Amino acid sequence: MKIKFSSCLLLLLLACLAVLLLTACGKSDPEDAEIRAVYDAYASYMAKSGETPLTYEAWLETVKGPKGDKGDPGQKGDPGRKGDPGRGIASMEIVEGELFVTYTDGERVSLGTVMPTVSPAQTTAAPVTTVPVTTAPTPPASEPGFRIGLICLHDENSTMDKAFIDGIYGAAVEMGLDPQTQVVIRRNVREDTESYEEAVSLAEAGCDVIVANSYGHETFLLRAAEEYPDVEFCHVSGVMAHTSGLDNFHNVYPKIHEGRFLTGVVAGLKLIDMGLSGDVKVGYVGTFPYAEVISDYTAWYLGIRYAIATYGEDTMNVTMSLRYANSWYNEATEYAVASALIREGCVLISQHSDSMGAPRACEEAGVPNVAYNLSNLLMCPNTHLVSAYMDWGVCFRLLIAAVTAGEEIPTDYSGGLAAGAVKLTALNEAQLPAGTAEKVAEVAAALANGSLSVFDTDTFTVRGEHISSYRADVNYDYNFLPDTEVIEDGVFLEGEYRSAPYFDILIDGITVGSDD
Repeated sequence: MKIKFSSCLLLLLLACLAVLLLTACGKSDPEDAEIRAVYDAYASYMAKSGETPLTYEAWLETVKGPKGDKGDPGQKGDPGRKGDPGRGIASMEIVEGELFVTYTDGERVSLGTVMPTVSPAQTTAAPVTTVPVTTAPTPPASEPGFRIGLICLHDENSTMDKAFIDGIYGAAVEMGLDPQTQVVIRRNVREDTESYEEAVSLAEAGCDVIVANSYGHETFLLRAAEEYPDVEFCHVSGVMAHTSGLDNFHNVYPKIHEGRFLTGVVAGLKLIDMGLSGDVKVGYVGTFPYAEVISDYTAWYLGIRYAIATYGEDTMNVTMSLRYANSWYNEATEYAVASALIREGCVLISQHSDSMGAPRACEEAGVPNVAYNLSNLLMCPNTHLVSAYMDWGVCFRLLIAAVTAGEEIPTDYSGGLAAGAVKLTALNEAQLPAGTAEKVAEVAAALANGSLSVFDTDTFTVRGEHISSYRADVNYDYNFLPDTEVIEDGVFLEGEYRSAPYFDILIDGITVGSDD
């Protein structure tokens, strides 16, 4: 069921949430990231409604309350022990092929030259296009008639969909477009004929580019692409573009497995800091047993093992228990699955799911959590560690730049860390050991320059054996038959022959649990 709030009620709710955030934070800094997120949701709604949003400063004044009376002083507590100084990663950027990391204390360090990898051509699948972040799109000089449409499976309540909505609005502003008239978003669109109808509606509304963000939208988007050859259609996580034969149909999916590996490194450093040894179990809340999910949780698990082998004393045998929620977004179910993993004895949990269910279960139980898509630091300050996310703004900027310049859009696009399409949220330094930021930067540089690979076949086994060859189902067909050799020089080349993941191997150390 789709519930539509009146604009007044929605604005009231956003204002109340902002006041709560201001109160909880104990400050009214206009640059506060969490307050900014509330404003972004308000601005997104106003733009969708065809209304002009207030400026950030003007909006902030409307949600601030009068200064309250000074409270009574509290009792003086016992002095706490002095902690080790720590710092986080403020930003990472690539300038002329060189990776620079800026830490939260202001220090900027070069970690050397990095280059995005481009795989050799194969007869069964063409290499995927990667674009380095230094290839900055030029904003269109004047494209008043240009429009871009976005079809979302859910709305801003889903961390995945919010990332898309934030990305398209941010890209539009940066590229000089008017978000109110040149960006059209359809929310809560089912993975059935409704997605076809919405795609047609957007095409008829004059959209030059239409993006759909969920796997089940693809066949319906492809049908619309066949009927509107002058409109560019881009599908996220899809598999059909390179075999469709259509010039106006494209797939896009950043190499999020690189980010997942990095968050696994963070999780491994946390396990080391917890002083654990012997058999240690971590948990993962999956959605469905698709390659997209398998690739992500395997990368995360391998990141944990890499951190322990590289930075620990190798006294831990870490295994992972996986349970599926069988939903992309169901907070109650995801909460229950995470709770089951905690009862099973998992000491740290991550997820592929898009709601606050798993993070909330972890916060209540005091179990560290690595989230997905957005930072949960404000909601879960005692357990949140970090999140990996795909910067969809990078992808939207490339699409806008290509179409407004009359240039071709790649059939498949898959940028990673080196392209700026995959990033981490700020580390929760209060819950992590000193030096975490520096170690993460080291690993990120190694992944970006190719000296380290997420799916190095020397780092995992399948039924007790290393694998040297694997044919994946890269080219879509109804029989889902393997068709492309994807291991080269001891590395499973994820994201090289199609943007959507195709790593679908259950490696040793990961077990699939059952419902309680």
